[in-house]
Amino acid sequence: MKLFKRILRIFAILLLAIILLLAAAPFLFKDKIQEIVRTELNSSLNAEVFFGDVGLSFFQNFPNARITIKDLMVVNKAPFEGDTLLSTAALELVADLESVISGDEIRLRKLNLRQPKVLIRVLKDGRANYDIALADSAAVETEDDSEASGQMKIALQSYAIEDGQIIYDDASLPMRAELIGCTHKGSGDFTESNFDLRTTTQSAKTSFVYDGVAYLSDTELEADMDMNIDIANELIVKFLDNNIRINALRLAFDGGIEMPGDDIKMDFTFKSPQTDFGSIFSLIPGVYTADFKNIKTDGKLALEGYVRGTYNDTEMPGFGVDLNIADGKVQYPDLPQPLSNIQLDMHVHEPDGTFEKILIDIRKLHTDFGKNPVDVKLQLEGLDKMKIKGNVLANINLAELSQMVPMEGNTLKGLFKIDAKADGIYDEVQGTFPVVDAVMSLAEGYVKNDEYGAELADFRFDAKLIGVEADLKKAIFEMPGFHFMMDGLPIDGSLRVENFDDPSYALKARGKLDLEKIMKLYPIEGMELSGLVTIEDLETSGRMSDVEAERYTELPTSGRVQIENLRYYDATVGPAVTVAQGNMAFTPDRMQISNVNGMLGKSDYAVSGFFNNYLAYALLDDQPISGSLSMQSKRFDVNEWLEEEETPQAASAGTAEEVPMEVFPVPAKMDLKVNADFGEVIYDTYVLKDLKGKLTLADERLSMDELVFSLLGSPMAMSGFYDTKDVKKPLYAFLMDIQNLNVATAYDNFSTLQAFAPVAKAIDGNANTTFTLRGRLNEHMMPVLEEVASEGYFQFLKGSMTGNKIFSQVASLTRMDDLKSVNLSEMKGWYEIANGIIDVKPFRIESKGIRMVMGGQQSLSGNMDYQLAVAFPKNKATTAATDAISKLAGASLQTGDSIRLSFNIGGTVAEPKVTAGKSETASNLKDQLASEAEKRLKEQTGLDIKTDSLAKTVKDLKSQAADSARAAIDRAKQAAADSAKSALAKEKQKAKEELEKQLGDEAKAKLDELKDKLKFPKKKN
Repeated sequence: MKLFKRILRIFAILLLAIILLLAAAPFLFKDKIQEIVRTELNSSLNAEVFFGDVGLSFFQNFPNARITIKDLMVVNKAPFEGDTLLSTAALELVADLESVISGDEIRLRKLNLRQPKVLIRVLKDGRANYDIALADSAAVETEDDSEASGQMKIALQSYAIEDGQIIYDDASLPMRAELIGCTHKGSGDFTESNFDLRTTTQSAKTSFVYDGVAYLSDTELEADMDMNIDIANELIVKFLDNNIRINALRLAFDGGIEMPGDDIKMDFTFKSPQTDFGSIFSLIPGVYTADFKNIKTDGKLALEGYVRGTYNDTEMPGFGVDLNIADGKVQYPDLPQPLSNIQLDMHVHEPDGTFEKILIDIRKLHTDFGKNPVDVKLQLEGLDKMKIKGNVLANINLAELSQMVPMEGNTLKGLFKIDAKADGIYDEVQGTFPVVDAVMSLAEGYVKNDEYGAELADFRFDAKLIGVEADLKKAIFEMPGFHFMMDGLPIDGSLRVENFDDPSYALKARGKLDLEKIMKLYPIEGMELSGLVTIEDLETSGRMSDVEAERYTELPTSGRVQIENLRYYDATVGPAVTVAQGNMAFTPDRMQISNVNGMLGKSDYAVSGFFNNYLAYALLDDQPISGSLSMQSKRFDVNEWLEEEETPQAASAGTAEEVPMEVFPVPAKMDLKVNADFGEVIYDTYVLKDLKGKLTLADERLSMDELVFSLLGSPMAMSGFYDTKDVKKPLYAFLMDIQNLNVATAYDNFSTLQAFAPVAKAIDGNANTTFTLRGRLNEHMMPVLEEVASEGYFQFLKGSMTGNKIFSQVASLTRMDDLKSVNLSEMKGWYEIANGIIDVKPFRIESKGIRMVMGGQQSLSGNMDYQLAVAFPKNKATTAATDAISKLAGASLQTGDSIRLSFNIGGTVAEPKVTAGKSETASNLKDQLASEAEKRLKEQTGLDIKTDSLAKTVKDLKSQAADSARAAIDRAKQAAADSAKSALAKEKQKAKEELEKQLGDEAKAKLDELKDKLKFPKKKN
């Protein structure tokens, strides 16, 4: 007894040890299994393989081991880079326990895929993304080498897919199949060369598209397929017990498939064991839903067919289908009338899979829509050269149709009739067509969709198709009249189409359209359009070949259109555009517009005029447009139409921070003349009032001719241009005449004045000025100061300068406090700006009896080089001033004498440096001062102000500059000609640039002529 107890105890200990060993095995062998899986996959597949945890269990499938690989993903490489061939929540493998422990090989018994997503793709050239197996180098090794440890041996007994998504996309066929929510199970002894395979399949949504035609769409699929698999010599599959359900239609298969080599030989038949018409009706897309059981169907069904032949890269099997329906009836729930008396006799036969001999023979198709019958007979034979013979005869009451077929949200009414016959051959290559005669009509038509609300009522037409035969040029489609009411607005017209080989059309229409309701029917994302359009006698005609070739000028269009309360908005274009009212008349070449007024954003406008070549410009690329417009506006805000970039700071903070403007390009291929009359124009921070003049948009340039307006309270006149041929470097050139300009206000508003004349900041007064200005703008529409060029003159009407550091220093040196505030009234002068330097010609100043002449240069950086001559009469000087002046002059002032001092002005505008220069005494200071001014001016200009007035001097200066500009242009032209002859491209470009630079100078010759023409409005008090 004691011996038995000892043996029992030893046995219990061994059993416990075995159990503990099996429990610990997953931890002991986990790393080894994980390494085997990783090595096997990476060495066998031309793909990126990723997976998470690898688990091992000996209890769930004892005496076999279960291996679980979580989050497995197989990602393709080129040419399918980016495709995920397989992703699955878990791959479960059941393997022989002994093989796992020994490690010599792992023999797989079962395979499970949980929630897999499979994407199989085949390119047109036949390359497939599942062909990822690498060449097996071990295949040429010895038998001993081929049985190296750690390999897998597949000996499956069952496999399963749980809740999968499988997509097969084959561009070589072309075919696409999808199974969504797919569960599939299969069992059999795969170690045998001949075994029975039993499978079950369920798919919640199945779709199948072949050559662009959807044969199944979101169809429910169930299949129980038992097959005998023979792989002894070649793969042979024989169908055993099987049953397939597609929606409500059940099919059974008999026969088999053989796969010798790369061929697939098919020879099987199929038939429906049912006789219920409802089963075939369930295949109609959208019919087989949860409510299908409530649809009442009746009638008998007979469906059978075959597939017979070889499938490979060059062959397709033949097939045939016979479908018969007798006494079919369908009645939807909640609808009062059934679709009844459905009769169908259809035969499809394709003997060899080439589709050249396919026959689709609908011997009879009949149904009753209420009391209205529809009869169809049709026979089609072949594809490339299709023989067609058939006829359609139908009378349909659309109101009754809506009582038989669900049309949720749609209302249909009307009587539609058609009587059509066709007989002949359709050959697209040869251009032949069967003889067709058809007559159709619609009376009292009515269409309404609840979602959009637009109502199409009283729709009626009569149409006929005649003369269609082998020669399509004789075919005619004629609709002598059509009429409908869209929400109470009538549309009438006619349509005629001739020559179906190259259809020519003629359309006439008149009526009214509500654009908002049309947009509801045909919405365009991001666009808003509303308004009433009245069409009067619109006529258009043309040929389809001209439409396809975009020869829109060959499509004459004429008519008249009246617009009321139109509103157009597209966020990609700009602010909303409205037309309160307007009239447009069309001819093939011209669009005439009259009395068009409305709002461009916040700006009102009124326009009349015309456009030429409008149709080609609107519809084709690189086409010109020309025209002439008269445009008026009480207030026009240009800023709304200039592109702005939102700064990241402003976007994140949600503030209205000012952002720089972008260049506004002048459209190309445009020659448009505009006579403008604007009460107020807002551009950037400027407000131009009472603007009148001529604008021309041509050759990517905006030209302004004799523009008059008021800015900063001053009347102004301007001619010039803004050029965007190089949109990154737009050019400008202007000739301006300004009256009674407040200098301080101008300084606050014009960056050019701040840069070149900072002294203006200390001036209180008004001036007249006439000048030319030219240069280049940067990407923010600001002048590039280094490239500004300008000439002009100025004349102060009144004014004074106080706190100027230059005169403050002169006053300090001379102890003449009167110089701290200088009177500028009647001061006149001339200046030039070039290469960042302002050159001020000598000008006179007389203030409080003190006479001065000043001139010199100043740079953009503020460096100054001016000379100032000052004449001091002794009776204007205090004792302290007399002593200071005498000290500077180096001599004592005598009674009645005056002394002239000269000063050199250097330093910068911010920190000027004034030093005393030469000094002279004279009894006639006025003559000496004048003589000095004349001398300096003559040195600068070659002119003599002794005999010429300042106005004449300015005129002569401008004439001289104009002559210089013309000479420069002549030199540029000659240089260009010489360059062409010598093929020196650099010289030609230099001449072109010089010519562009001098274009602004050409305007100077017009100065006096312009001043005579311009009539400035009187300044209002």
